[in-house]
Amino acid sequence: PKLRVNLRVHLGPSQAMRWYVGRDSPQLQASVDRFLQNYRAPDNEDAAFERIYRRQYRVHNPLARQDRQRLASVSAVLQKHGQAQQIDWLNLAALAFKESTLNPAARGAGGAHGLMQITPAAAQRVGVSNIKTVDGNVQASARYLALIRRKFFSSPRINERERMAFVLAAYNLGPERVQAMRAEARKRGLNGNQWFFQTERIAMEQVGMGPVNFVNSVNKYFLAFNRERRVLEPKGKH
Repeated sequence: PKLRVNLRVHLGPSQAMRWYVGRDSPQLQASVDRFLQNYRAPDNEDAAFERIYRRQYRVHNPLARQDRQRLASVSAVLQKHGQAQQIDWLNLAALAFKESTLNPAARGAGGAHGLMQITPAAAQRVGVSNIKTVDGNVQASARYLALIRRKFFSSPRINERERMAFVLAAYNLGPERVQAMRAEARKRGLNGNQWFFQTERIAMEQVGMGPVNFVNSVNKYFLAFNRERRVLEPKGKH
């Protein structure tokens, strides 16, 4: 909506890449110079682009017909455990879509299992022993998310949007590691109570784009589901 295409824009021919750096940024210029001295373009740049960027930034449509059907088949259990842990069930749905595309039979690395890709160790931490059923899998995930929120990110100085972002980052990386990143953010003069554009910068440096994209993707899926809340929720449930 409201997208305006400017047909008068002229694109120039492909040329060598140039970097422009402010005179007051000598360290940045030195860093760029070091990078360019050793940089060699990959033999197949298209393949490299596909491998790195498209995979990292790909966001699927969570409201396609088949995905709506999958969501409908698990919505009751997501709502039940979301309500029990005071977590919006659509946040659980967004996380499940990111982790398994709503596939209860999904298997991941490190023993991660099922709809929510929860690990046995994380499930045991919140008293759930069987994560092979959809109910147990979602229960363990919801309890673990609630534990992370309560133990690590309950401060009233964190707003709800940022709180959920921190919880998701901790779900992906481990809460202790995210806490260390918040401490490092404060040392750098960044806001340790804010994930987006602040603590996520530390995550990029220390781990890479993986956790940043994870949080962003779940957030986008939640926003997509939230726009359709009245359709996705049974009547009378708000």
